[in-house]
Amino acid sequence: MRITDSKGREISFCDDYRNNVDPVIITTIPETGSYTLTIHDAIFRGREDFNYRIELGEIPYLEYAYPVVGKTGKKTKVNLVGVNLQQNSLIFKPSHEDRNELRAAGETNYISNPVTFFGVDKNFYLNTSPKEKAELTNGTTLFDSVRSPREIKTYPVYALKNENIVIEIMARRLGSMMDPKIKLKDAAGNILVEADDVEDAMQGLMTHHADPLIQFRAKTEGYYYAEVEDLTGNSGPDYFYMIERKENIPTFEVFVTPASLTLPKGGTGVFHLDLISKEKFIPELEFTVKGLPKGYTLSNLRSQAGSKSWDISVTAPEDAKEKQLSLEVIATAKLKGKDAGTISQTAVAADNMMQAFYYTHHIPAAGFVADLTEPAPFSLQLSAEMERHPDQSIMIQPSDSLVPIQLKIIRKEGFTEPVEIALNKKLRQLTIDPVSFLPGESEKTIYLKVNTASMKVQRKFRAPFCFVGTVKGEIEKVGKRTFQNAMYREYSPVFVLEIKQ
Repeated sequence: MRITDSKGREISFCDDYRNNVDPVIITTIPETGSYTLTIHDAIFRGREDFNYRIELGEIPYLEYAYPVVGKTGKKTKVNLVGVNLQQNSLIFKPSHEDRNELRAAGETNYISNPVTFFGVDKNFYLNTSPKEKAELTNGTTLFDSVRSPREIKTYPVYALKNENIVIEIMARRLGSMMDPKIKLKDAAGNILVEADDVEDAMQGLMTHHADPLIQFRAKTEGYYYAEVEDLTGNSGPDYFYMIERKENIPTFEVFVTPASLTLPKGGTGVFHLDLISKEKFIPELEFTVKGLPKGYTLSNLRSQAGSKSWDISVTAPEDAKEKQLSLEVIATAKLKGKDAGTISQTAVAADNMMQAFYYTHHIPAAGFVADLTEPAPFSLQLSAEMERHPDQSIMIQPSDSLVPIQLKIIRKEGFTEPVEIALNKKLRQLTIDPVSFLPGESEKTIYLKVNTASMKVQRKFRAPFCFVGTVKGEIEKVGKRTFQNAMYREYSPVFVLEIKQ
């Protein structure tokens, strides 16, 4: 983004503003006259979805605030840095834990852009003005900053023998300019573990995951020392961070995609769960779905330990009311050892978006909803035995080459189109030959072909599947490519296949 005067001279230019890829120009116009604002893609690409929005004028803009951490429901005095603001400080009370939005009033009665303000549990210990070498204890949250170049902040950490030490830093996720790095040293100054960048799956729009997280099991009782510095050696009041010591429990994050589910009356809808853990281990999880009225059935509510994804199906009764349901998926893990108990997480509704034709990331949505629609012209059902025990796995022996599964089609009156059947996912372990329900057919045995060579080298296999029934539609040509659309596409309830050596 560039501003030039009437003679073409550049007045101001911006590509990335602070740590954001979106540019912001803050400038003073030198004299009255005509000016031109020029915008182009950084590498001169263009497409119909390269959209943008411009806000321009004497509008209030918050560059950053300090501090940006406070106890939930408690008032915090916050200093403001920006332009066209009514005041340079305000009192802010975060309404909920985690991320809140802080805005300020402008001189022209406009409201500023939002900055992140992190709400901490009101029962936690929070210190926003820590003294030098403030100790990090379990449940401690400190808000600090690097004020001089190459400064290294040190925090003593006392641990018992075999105690787990978990320390997380939030800086970029709070809008800080800091690129933090953390080291954990013993009393002799030896580096035991260090960390720089750790990806936070909750921040799908973040282009640089710069905040670190360390985990370490203390071999001896005594003091350890966490050292924090900016990786680039820079400093300033906007090089702030929140550092927190936590208990080492198997944390995990769950995303439900897509964020909206279409569910025909009497039919089945399937949604997907992505399971992520910062500790590289995902425990066995049990799922509950809140918000479904009576009469709805669920299948496949227990995942295998280590699974990174899972599918769950919802089947609506034929007399379901057409409306939108607000749903909530809860994932619960049972802990073992001295931390025995349970830990639960609410799945975040998100859309899984692809970036640069390569990797995907989760963009959080407003909520997870199911839209009840008119009945489809057909529905798919599993055998009565499988329907009665939706969480019971179909066991496969390593020597099995074919696995028979009964599938029924329920046609509405007058619907006679052939329906092609396929698995909802392609895996090297399992395939099926092309099969269709022809007019007049109501039940078939579908044979899953097992790749025995692949199964023999795999100790455990437990995965969810469902059948997809498709009625082909019209053929569409786009340039040299030809596409055949689906007139209808319906799903069977999810079933689980399992092999144990």
